[in-house]
Amino acid sequence: MQRRHFLLGLGAAGLAGAAWLKPSDNGAPYSPYFAALNKQLQQLGEGRPQLVIDLDLLDSNIQALQQLRKPGATLRLVEKSLPSPDLLAYVMDKLDSRALMSFHWPFLRQSAERFADSNILLGKPMPAAACARFYATALRSQFNPAEQLTWLIDTPARLAEYAQIAKAQQTRLRVALEVDVGLHRGGIASQAELPAFIALFKQHPEHLQLCGLMGYDAHVGKIPAILESREQSYAKACGFYQQVLSALLAEMPELQSQPLLLNGAGSPTIALHRENSPCNDLSAGSCLVKPSDFDLDTLSGFQPAAFIASPILKSLDGTQIPGIEGLSGAMRSWNPNLARAHFIYGGHWLAEPWAPHGVRSNGLYGHSSNQMLYTAAASCQLAVNDHLFLRPRQSEAVFLQFGDLLAIRDGELVARWPILHETV
Repeated sequence: MQRRHFLLGLGAAGLAGAAWLKPSDNGAPYSPYFAALNKQLQQLGEGRPQLVIDLDLLDSNIQALQQLRKPGATLRLVEKSLPSPDLLAYVMDKLDSRALMSFHWPFLRQSAERFADSNILLGKPMPAAACARFYATALRSQFNPAEQLTWLIDTPARLAEYAQIAKAQQTRLRVALEVDVGLHRGGIASQAELPAFIALFKQHPEHLQLCGLMGYDAHVGKIPAILESREQSYAKACGFYQQVLSALLAEMPELQSQPLLLNGAGSPTIALHRENSPCNDLSAGSCLVKPSDFDLDTLSGFQPAAFIASPILKSLDGTQIPGIEGLSGAMRSWNPNLARAHFIYGGHWLAEPWAPHGVRSNGLYGHSSNQMLYTAAASCQLAVNDHLFLRPRQSEAVFLQFGDLLAIRDGELVARWPILHETV
């Protein structure tokens, strides 16, 4: 082959390769659903970022959770994942459940006062100071902690502290013991640890009541399959839970005559607990609004039901990066998805752009909690006063950042639901 022909061939191959590597236009206008939601929010005229709950999608997820329920097991709703009293009330009524799991003592007080007929299990061991503060002020409801509240304990030292609190308050605390079923963030990791707990219960029968166990198995399905399959992790977790339960009943046979609270699961694993589970009390919450961290095969029947809607403040041609402004034209020519720069109201949430399709954050420009930049192709057809819709990665922190949640049904606002608050 002549050298000239060879070089021409290389040049043609290079051009073909460059064309193949050139990004395609990934943009698209709003779907009819988000176009209608955008119009509704514009008509409301709030002019700020808001968290929207779609009740039709929420209802669909409630039905999906009903189908996953282990027959005969209590379904315990995780308060931090649905951190609005009205949202909790809506879901509790639909699922016919009065069982809650709480993780923050100011939220615990609010739930005890709003849901006086509920029973509440703490989802993590609280500092003794938090436990004492809970009892320091009388509740403004008929909720009876001695019968309806169960504290979670991970060590004998904490149990001893709680015994002193109960003595000072002249009450008896219901207690569940945390079992380390493989997550390894505390709790009973060996049957040999049980005697120290049992001794304290026997020393303080008038102040401490052992009511059950809790074992959270969030690690199941997250270990690389080459090390351990999901089925193996689940079997090991359930097996150790049952070993601790059996050992406990052997040491305290009087427990066999009372119903024990045997809590486990969570949204990622509740589908697994229909078979061969020692638990009679299963927790879930996030799956009902399905943030993106819960895009799991065990939750394939659930749909995203919550979105951040943030107004677009500025919509500019091209994407100019400080210091390299001269490259803006070339970048736009090369990548059509950099054709438009949209600055939104707020940003840098635990969330990803969801609608319209093709909007992305820009790593070169960086993050901002005040006016976050998102880039998009012109085909997204976004303009100032439109809304960028983002999908939260989780609900427990994100939902608390927007004030009242907007409950939407059939594209129309039907309620504003206040969130749980820090003051009590």
